[in-house]
Amino acid sequence: MLASVKIPSTVTLIGETDDQFILDKDGEPTNKKNTDETIFKGCTKLVEVVNLSGVQVATPDSNATIITSGDSTVEITDYVFYGEAGNYTLIQYIGEETRLTLPESYKGEQYNIRANAFDGSALKYVKITSGVKSIGDYAFNRCRSLATVEFEEGVESIGDYAFYYTPISEITLPTTIKSIGRYAFNSCGGLKTVNLNEGLKVIDSAAFGACSALNKINLPSTLETVGTYVFNGAINLKTITIPSSLKVINDYMFNGCSGLESVEIENGVNTISFMAFR
Repeated sequence: MLASVKIPSTVTLIGETDDQFILDKDGEPTNKKNTDETIFKGCTKLVEVVNLSGVQVATPDSNATIITSGDSTVEITDYVFYGEAGNYTLIQYIGEETRLTLPESYKGEQYNIRANAFDGSALKYVKITSGVKSIGDYAFNRCRSLATVEFEEGVESIGDYAFYYTPISEITLPTTIKSIGRYAFNSCGGLKTVNLNEGLKVIDSAAFGACSALNKINLPSTLETVGTYVFNGAINLKTITIPSSLKVINDYMFNGCSGLESVEIENGVNTISFMAFR
């Protein structure tokens, strides 16, 4: 996994195309620019290029930061961290443990988990400690052995597809969670119980869709916005209470919930949208 690379000032040519960015004999850039994007192609975990050469660099498969002076800000141990004070990010875990308690902090601060950080890993258990501020998109996507996830107070948001298609059976989210992204727990076929604490404001589209085993979930009184198809296909869900804080029951919210027997809608809800209970 390539996370950081440093290109020294002695480099004058990168790539093998006809359109390369070349420096003249005095080290000044010519009008020809390097458009070869194959050099770092496939380096999806690349987060930083320290480029001291003056030669143009492309990172087509990542959102890597290009630094033209100074040194690397990436630190590599079993956990790969990147960033500056006030904005640290856990990029990836490169150790071999399958049961992890994530660091309580990084350099004394909370940190974010980057998109795809653990995507497809062999993790079986993970504890999201108070050191984590946000969980990025696809962070634990397709971790097909990840059966248990524990959350401490501290994390504020869960990104899109963050736990998509994992074998989690139960989750309890802390009061610090404000938002759950699109498809965050979608296709978690073994997920039976979801405990959503007060403080949650947003559940985005299809977050718990295709959770066919889901039979218990509570919607907190702080919930303000719910996307479409949120519980699509939750065939074992039997009862639900819609809190007064949620003004709109969105399109297809309970689409395909064939086992739903009881719905209590509290005073305050003003809109039931298209095919919400189809």
